Amino acid sequence: MSTASTPATAVKAVTPALTPLETYINFFKQHESFLKFVIFLAIVWFGYVKFVDYQDKHATAQEKIASVAAVQAAQQAAQAQTNSDRLLAQYQADNALLIKTIAARAVATQQQQQTDRTAPLPDVAVRISTLAGFDAAAKLTVADGGVTFNEAATRETAVALEQVPQLQADKAALTKMVAEGNASNTACQATVVAKNAEIDKNDKANKAEVQQLKDDARKSKIKWFLRGYVAGLLTRPFVKMVTGI
Repeated sequence: MSTASTPATAVKAVTPALTPLETYINFFKQHESFLKFVIFLAIVWFGYVKFVDYQDKHATAQEKIASVAAVQAAQQAAQAQTNSDRLLAQYQADNALLIKTIAARAVATQQQQQTDRTAPLPDVAVRISTLAGFDAAAKLTVADGGVTFNEAATRETAVALEQVPQLQADKAALTKMVAEGNASNTACQATVVAKNAEIDKNDKANKAEVQQLKDDARKSKIKWFLRGYVAGLLTRPFVKMVTGI
């Protein structure tokens, strides 16, 4: 009695399901070189961004410093000009008043001197007593068209006349002082003009420095962009070799 053989059934191996963590680990192992390169590029890019940001902030800080210096220079120039104008106006006003007062006194003196030349002697004697500061009625004697000074009147007149040389010297010194003041004022004005020119020059230099900083910052950004672009082109073959894409 023959027995029919039963064909053997093939057993299919069942691959156990991977956990999400195992899936990520396998992916990292399979693409380890590519991921390292990506991380390297990320680090390089991060450093590049930080460097460009530092350069930009540094240029901005320098620009602000230059701008502040330019503004301060302009403010100092304006303040110096204001102070100079105020002092000049005050000096000119005081000088004009002094000149006017001196001129008025000179006219009055000349008129009085002309009167003294033609006035009767008793009137001249009274004028002398007024200038010397004594009582004409008590110390002067008028007789026969003449005038007699007693001892006290004579001495007081001499004392009063002693002031004339002093007053003349004071007048000469004052005239010299006014002339020197005018010369100093002219020199001061010249100094202010020169200082304003210097401040204007510094202001232009500060503005030029600000513009140069802006240009340097812009050129720096362009240079680093081009460097990054060239670096990307140079590393492309390596990426292809590592990743096969």
